[in-house]
Amino acid sequence: MFGIPNIRGYAPQGRKSMSLTESMEDYLEAIYEIEQSKKVVRVRDVARKLGVTMPSVNGALKNLEAKGLINHEKYEYIELTKAGASCAAQISENHQLIATFLHDILGVDVATAEQDACKLEHDLSVKTLDKLTDYIRANDSSRVKECHPGRPSNGGKSGD
Repeated sequence: MFGIPNIRGYAPQGRKSMSLTESMEDYLEAIYEIEQSKKVVRVRDVARKLGVTMPSVNGALKNLEAKGLINHEKYEYIELTKAGASCAAQISENHQLIATFLHDILGVDVATAEQDACKLEHDLSVKTLDKLTDYIRANDSSRVKECHPGRPSNGGKSGD
């Protein structure tokens, strides 16, 4: 249902070394997902997606910009930097992997799988994400196109 992402090694350990909070990860993921569908991201889009106020978004954007993850001028669009896009893509991919496992393998309803994936994506280790990928691949290889680096499901060939 959700599709299995290509996990590229982002992990909570990486988050801690970059000093990203769960909230910052949520903002990055929201910006990334809005950018995927709308191409431009505004403060109000992020506020609406996360159910927060625009001043809250502005505060988070300042923190993300200070870490070099976004570019944003007041009253302008929000843009992910290369580092921000990479981090946000990995957060989103981890979310999708977990949601897929919960829904497709365990049979959790979509809404609950999404909510629980949002909670779990922040704290699972790379080892656990690897095991989830392996389990899903073993149970339905048609859903797994790529997997963790060094453990390709496509005969060692890059899918990019």
